[in-house]
Amino acid sequence: MNPAQVIVVIPVKPPAVAKSCLSGVLKPGPRTALARNLLWRVLKAVQGVAVHKTWVVGGDSTVERAAQAAGAIWMPEEGSDLNKVLEHAFQKALQEGKAPMYLPADLPFLQPTDIHGLIHSTGNLAQIALAPDRWGMGTNGILLTEDSPFRPALGPGSFQRHLAQVAFLGMGLAIYYSPGLSRDLDTPEDLGLFEAIAPGLTAELTGKPHFQERKETP
Repeated sequence: MNPAQVIVVIPVKPPAVAKSCLSGVLKPGPRTALARNLLWRVLKAVQGVAVHKTWVVGGDSTVERAAQAAGAIWMPEEGSDLNKVLEHAFQKALQEGKAPMYLPADLPFLQPTDIHGLIHSTGNLAQIALAPDRWGMGTNGILLTEDSPFRPALGPGSFQRHLAQVAFLGMGLAIYYSPGLSRDLDTPEDLGLFEAIAPGLTAELTGKPHFQERKETP
């Protein structure tokens, strides 16, 4: 499959309110930096793949500037919750004749090869592709075939719900596993494990922004 047929959709919360699950181990400032730098890592990984477009949906002005710095398109949220926001973006991509791909904004180890692998697992868009988290419970990647009736159902236990939906619809399915897609950073345990895998990662993610924000014109 040609990556140019894909539109990547990355839903994002405002960094200042993201990753509240880490409040027991990180103060607000480092948590905000971590959310922003995680997003930047995902954007840079996508930048290494020649997809048609990348849409960053939601967040705040800092998210908008990060998206612009990475050559992505920022959009405000349209929907009452994450799944509605994502469904709206998916439908918009399908209306453009492209295949929508969902990626979360908290994959610190994501590489372009992970994204290429998810794309090629569809067999030239012959089937839906799903990428599970490392526990096989959450969903860290969705790539739809064109004109698919599939609807996102993210949240705890989403991977099994997605598998059941694909089976109900009678659609072809590829399950794609890779370390970069499976390791999302949500909990203090994740932070500790990933620091053991990549010493210095916590300091890097909670430090200065990885992208240069444009200064506002007076």
